Amino acid sequence: MRNSLVLLVFLELLGCARFQQAASPAPPPSATPAPKQAAEVAPVNVECSDGTAAPSLDACLTNMARARLPPSQ
Repeated sequence: MRNSLVLLVFLELLGCARFQQAASPAPPPSATPAPKQAAEVAPVNVECSDGTAAPSLDACLTNMARARLPPSQ
């Protein structure tokens, strides 16, 4: 009795898995867009906590540290 119940549940799960696999076919290779080249990607600006923008978080922290330092002589 227990074995037949386990077999029934297993067959239901197997049927659901096959149904889900058939419902989402893979797109054809020509439909996928080509990856962008590094030169085409625009640099991402990071908004710093002081309201300025910098090309990276490191540059943002550097700019904020320079703004706190006294002017060099």
